[in-house]
Amino acid sequence: MINFSIVIDGKKQKVSSPSSWDELSLNQFIRIETEFMNDKDNFCLLFSILTGLDIDIVEGTTDKEAERQLYKICSFIAKPMNFDVFKHNTFLDIEGQLVKVPTDLSNISLGQKIMISQSVKNVEDIVKEIPIVLANILQPVIDDKYDREKVKLLSEKIKNCNGVQCYSLAKGFFLTSQILKSIGLSNLKEYQKQKMKRANTYPKWLKEID
Repeated sequence: MINFSIVIDGKKQKVSSPSSWDELSLNQFIRIETEFMNDKDNFCLLFSILTGLDIDIVEGTTDKEAERQLYKICSFIAKPMNFDVFKHNTFLDIEGQLVKVPTDLSNISLGQKIMISQSVKNVEDIVKEIPIVLANILQPVIDDKYDREKVKLLSEKIKNCNGVQCYSLAKGFFLTSQILKSIGLSNLKEYQKQKMKRANTYPKWLKEID
């Protein structure tokens, strides 16, 4: 993490930001992949996502430290993740609770299948819907039985989990589970190809920053 201070409304405030892909929360990861990738020249938006600062504050600041940190912080985005090194996790830490990750999805319930299939209908949905898909898979592990009403709350908690770990889990499920493939989760490889192509379109100055 990168920690620094900037002046906001005349007061110095401490700010922190991830400095690599593996420090992102799942929510930050999703916002980068959906909001920023659709407006990838908007580095104020990216800075806002990474720091949690309101974008109006980022765009309106005259603090030179914020400008210096923007280039430093945003540079890792130009270096795409190595998808091949991700491994299927055994546990996921959800707000301090280690939840056992199932390895066999052959017995997931009808309700789980319906909710997952309704969530992911095309390749653009793959990353955005990771929280709800994982919540559908993990909720009955936590509560011993499937409860649709608890899935949405769990998905919000999962958004705060480590983004790379969640993506790793999703990759393992999406690419290896015949059950999930049969209900719509078969496009992750296409998403990864698109991601690698997009990395080549970043501004030269961003790629050259250490």
